[in-house]
Amino acid sequence: MSSLNLAVQSPYDAIQEWIKKGEDMLKVKFPERIRALNKLVQTESLKVSTYQHSLLSILPTGDIGPNLHLESELETELGDGKSIKESVLPSNNNILTLIDLLRPRFLDLDEDFKTLELWIQFQIPRIQDGNNFGVSVQEISLAKVLNVSKKCSLFQAQVAEYFLARGRIVAKLSKHPHVADFRLAATELDRKLLFLLWQKLRDIRNQYLIMYDYLNKNLEKIKLPRGTANHNFY
Repeated sequence: MSSLNLAVQSPYDAIQEWIKKGEDMLKVKFPERIRALNKLVQTESLKVSTYQHSLLSILPTGDIGPNLHLESELETELGDGKSIKESVLPSNNNILTLIDLLRPRFLDLDEDFKTLELWIQFQIPRIQDGNNFGVSVQEISLAKVLNVSKKCSLFQAQVAEYFLARGRIVAKLSKHPHVADFRLAATELDRKLLFLLWQKLRDIRNQYLIMYDYLNKNLEKIKLPRGTANHNFY
């Protein structure tokens, strides 16, 4: 998240700048994100049906022997000008493409919602008795935003778990190439993640849509929780 230069700004001015940034996020950037993501979701080439060629299209069904349809060779330096070339088994390029597509969009989602978090937080007025319905709306809104941020952190963990699981299966498949269950296990693991990634792409779009709708419906209570422009910050 970009930071404000507090060395040349008073805390109050910095807060006002974040509030403006949050309003611009909701009015300008959210509609832009929604349009771009909706166009991406509707792209035929990204439909799950086009990604069903998993390990079955990478690994031949015949006698594959020790050199399991190698994608490339990895050269490792041993020192004294010596090196050794090792065979590298392929990853699923379809999955790598979707991961590369999703990762920056999860980063955008996390950044955008952290801006909204500050925008809402800075508009919560000083604690006092009575007339707190608007404040409760702010707190509910803040909880919704924080929940989306938590989901963003799960993406990288799920990707890492997939690579670990797939690596174990492919390692066994390279040693036992004629065991059909290893081949099927790798294929189903790929299909499971492809479906999950496709769902996540739609979920990112939907999170923007849902939050845009919710915040606009409750904008008055979020900006003026007690029906007055005097927030009594300090």
